[in-house]
Parts: sequence; C-alpha cells; structure tokens
Amino acid sequence: MSVWTELDSEVQKDLTACLLRAISTGIPELIQTILNLAEFMDHSEKGPLPITHDVLGMWAEQTKAFAKACRYKEMSVLKSSETAPMTFRRKITLRPNDCQSLITYANKLNVQEEAAEVVRYAERNDMNFQRRGRWYEKLNEWEKALDAYMEEKDSCTNLQNLDKNDVETPEKAAAAEEAKMHEMRCLEALARWDELNANSAIWAEQRSQRSDSIRDEINKKQLDHKMAVIAARGAWAVDNWERMAEYVSVISENTQDGAMRRAVVAVHNDENTKAMGLIEKVREMIDSELTAMANESYERAYIPMVSVQQMAELEEAIEYKRCWISAD
Repeated sequence: MSVWTELDSEVQKDLTACLLRAISTGIPELIQTILNLAEFMDHSEKGPLPITHDVLGMWAEQTKAFAKACRYKEMSVLKSSETAPMTFRRKITLRPNDCQSLITYANKLNVQEEAAEVVRYAERNDMNFQRRGRWYEKLNEWEKALDAYMEEKDSCTNLQNLDKNDVETPEKAAAAEEAKMHEMRCLEALARWDELNANSAIWAEQRSQRSDSIRDEINKKQLDHKMAVIAARGAWAVDNWERMAEYVSVISENTQDGAMRRAVVAVHNDENTKAMGLIEKVREMIDSELTAMANESYERAYIPMVSVQQMAELEEAIEYKRCWISAD
C-alpha cells in the first residue's frame, strides 16, 4: 500500500474492489490482515481506505475482533452526527441499534463502564427499553436481567389469558422460547441450579411436542442449540450425567460447545479414544478465534485460553484414568 497515493482513481477503485472480494471470502486470517491494513491506513497520511466503517465493523465482529468493531461503530456514529450550530461541536446521536452494538462490544471487551454509560444514555433519551433484560445481561447484572425477563414472561402470560382464542404462531412460539432461553442464562449465571434444571426438563419435554412449523422457526434462531448448552451446564453442575448426555445430543458436534461437552461425557464414560478426537477438534476450532483475539490483547484472549486449559485438563484426566487402570 506504499504506492496507494501514486495510483490513479480507477486503479484505486479496482484495488478496493479486490479487497472487498477478499474480505467477503470469510477466511478469518485474510479478514484480519485486511482489517489490520485498514487500521494502518487510517493512521497514515496515505489513508484511509475507501471502505465504509459499517463494512469493516461487520467483518471485524464476525472475526471476533471486537475492539476494531467497536472503533468502527464509534466512527460510524461520529460521521453520521451533526455539528451543532455556533458551537462547532458534534452532537452525538445514538440510535437503539447503535446502543445495542456498543453495549455488546463493551461487554465483549470487559469495559463495563462504557456499557453502563450507553444504558444511561438510552434511559435519558427515552429509548424503547422493552428489551432491557438483554441490556442488563450484557452488563452482567443478572438479578436485574432475571427480574426483567420474569416481568416480560408475566406480561406475555397475561396477554394470552386475555385472548384465549389467539392461535400460537411459529413466530410467537420462537419469541417465547427465546425469553425462556434468556431466563435460563440468568439462572446459570446466578448458579441457581435447581431452578435451571427444572426449566431445562420442561424445555426438553416441550421440545418433543412441537409442530414442524414451530420447530423450523426455532431452529432458524438456533434456540435449541443455545438452550441445550445452558441445560448441559446445569446438569453438569449437579453431576446429572444422564441428563447432560441427553442435552449434549441436541448440540451440533461441529461447534466448540458441542465437541467440548461430548468430550466431557466421553471422559466420564471411559470412552478415551473418542474423547481425544473431540479434544483435538475443539482445539482446531479455537485456533482461529484465539489468533484474532490475541492480536488485540491478552485480556481478549483469556476466555479461549481457558478453553484450551480445559482441554489440557481433560487430557490429564484421561491419562490419570489410564494409569489407574494399569495400576489395577
């Protein structure tokens, strides 16, 4: 890119189009390289690249480069803000989806102060706060989030009682299921295992009774996958291995959660060869995610590093079991 300023406008457009095609391939390493290039150009006298902040932010989010995604969202908001008359200062205006994105990024980056400020901004400006439970979740204020979800559930129940002739549509069923999923997530965070496991059992029973249309709508949002992950954690916490195996079977094996929890169940069942294969599978999945996060900061890479450590501990458990059997 050292010759960028020497290129004529047509060649610059062609090069930009090539970069956009490259970034749209979805290859994490390639996207990371282009994002780093864009960031370098932003800070050099030759830049910036003629790629919109929204596009760069979208791909940064998809590769879990949340620091870059947050920066591009802030730049996008700043660019769209108006300059106040007579003061020459920009009047920053956030839309609800801007607030949602900034809260998400701040939560991912463990910058709770920024997330809290965005929530206060939304409250001051009377934004639609109906989904406040989700916002409290991102702030890790689990008690408040749970209270909000309980209010939301009670409200839905009251509406159903008022209109008993109302037919349950797939969309309504999916919305109700999503609310249950968030409630279960709060219970997990609060370590209220009895309540969580009771909800998990109800979910598992209702899941088998759904119509095809409702099942398809729920699968679009991957709600069963998310709820099965939470349910499996709850069963694991109380050593209910039979239930855990049942819930894990719902999770796709081609995901970190699915492969890792299958590995845990396999270790418990002394299926060591199967467990080792699943552990390697998890490591391969973590690799690209860890690379992206490590490029930003150690703190960002902490959670996937914990997963790597868990895989190592599972291997130690397998080795310990083998030694125990050999000793006998």
